[in-house]
Amino acid sequence: MHINYIQVLSFAVCAFIISAYLIVSRRPKARVPHIPLGLVVLYFLFKIFVPIFNAADIKGTASSFETAAAIVLWMAVIRIIVYLIVDYFLRKRRELAIPTITRDFGLAIAYIVIVMIVLKQRTDVNLGSLLTTSAILTAVIGFAMQDTLGNLFSGLALQIEHPYQMDDWIGFEGIEGKVIGITWKSTKLLTRTEELIFVPNNVIAKSVLTNFSRPTPKHVTSLEVGTSYNDPPHKVRKAITETILNHPRVTKSHPPLVAMTKYDNFSINYKAFFATEDFATEGKTRFEILNDLWYKFRRDGIKIPYPMQEQMDISPAEVKENAKAARASDEREIFDTLGRIDIFTSLADSGKRDLAGRIAVLPFAAGENIVLQGAEPGPMYVIKEGTCAVFVAHDGGALTEVARMGPMQFFGEMSVLTGAPRTATVKALTEVVCYEIEKEDLRALITSNQDVLLSISGVLAKRQASLDKQKAKIEDAARIATEQQNQLMSKIKSFFGL
Repeated sequence: MHINYIQVLSFAVCAFIISAYLIVSRRPKARVPHIPLGLVVLYFLFKIFVPIFNAADIKGTASSFETAAAIVLWMAVIRIIVYLIVDYFLRKRRELAIPTITRDFGLAIAYIVIVMIVLKQRTDVNLGSLLTTSAILTAVIGFAMQDTLGNLFSGLALQIEHPYQMDDWIGFEGIEGKVIGITWKSTKLLTRTEELIFVPNNVIAKSVLTNFSRPTPKHVTSLEVGTSYNDPPHKVRKAITETILNHPRVTKSHPPLVAMTKYDNFSINYKAFFATEDFATEGKTRFEILNDLWYKFRRDGIKIPYPMQEQMDISPAEVKENAKAARASDEREIFDTLGRIDIFTSLADSGKRDLAGRIAVLPFAAGENIVLQGAEPGPMYVIKEGTCAVFVAHDGGALTEVARMGPMQFFGEMSVLTGAPRTATVKALTEVVCYEIEKEDLRALITSNQDVLLSISGVLAKRQASLDKQKAKIEDAARIATEQQNQLMSKIKSFFGL
């Protein structure tokens, strides 16, 4: 008996090297790609035994191992080709969502064809009897695995019909989630609470399914709110509409619809329909709008009623007196604030007291836009509490933050004094409380005292000069970026001979 030890050693070394590669490539921080070479390792293991059985003169066994090695080698080639085309090129490079079940079903068909071809070429196996035996065996297995096979064929049917794809948000039977995987047995869903749900494919196939991501990712949702009978419906609808449109994730091309739905015992109920960018953020958007509505209603004097019984041991006269005292306290605080703001320092005490009596105190939610660039002229604001950011967009481009403001700082003065449109967007970074000064609040002061007008215009001129410098910097940066882009395009065209 003579064994070709060099051949056996070569096959063993190849199997060891590839096995070591597979172990290293599976590590989380591996720097080498994980190519499926497990079948190649199995091929070399089969090849190790072929010379051993030949040397032992066991020709039948050696021939069987040779045939098995050929089958495994062709299967390995097919697996590597599928990996390069489907897993690497289409999934990773082109970022196409191809379900695992589709890839595996194609592999299974290719493997069966290869086995039949190799057996026909290398052996005298009667494929007809083999298929007959396989059919009987398949029937037996089918009865034993009805549920598993039901999930398999349901999964294939879902892939043919395509009611949903990877990364779609779907809902059925009270379950909602994002599709992150489709296997032979089940579909994997990730809920908005970051929970993973495995749903059998035959359950989905039998259910009425809603795809929230098709035909467009836009999702229409709604919210309900009740207000006092004393609040005019047109005022409430206007406040709700403005709050919804002010949210950044609301689709502006789909105007909100606000409808009165019911005259309830304690309130008039309204329901608002609006479109969000996608279903994934729909819940968060609705919660944020409800939060902003509280501040909007408080600023506009709209009351959100609730059923209550209240026993008051105080006379109406005392209630009015307490409210008057609270307002007087606010006016004293506003009076002190006006004395520390440069455009109002020239006012006499009587003028500041008169103005303090007219000013409204308004709260704003964190993240809420107080004024928008390009909007119609309106009041000016003095920050009492909180922090705001000032953003400017150049030629319709993205908003750029140019400044931040805190207590005792003000904005919107050019709009209220000259009627100019808003030149910047001011956003509340924290919860903010502002003093609102309307045009009519200033009319009596300016018309009765020209010195006040002179002082205010001087301060505004300085502020405008500062804003013009900041705007010029943004325009220069945009111009420089455009010039650099044009230069790079010219170089690229020249290099490629375009």
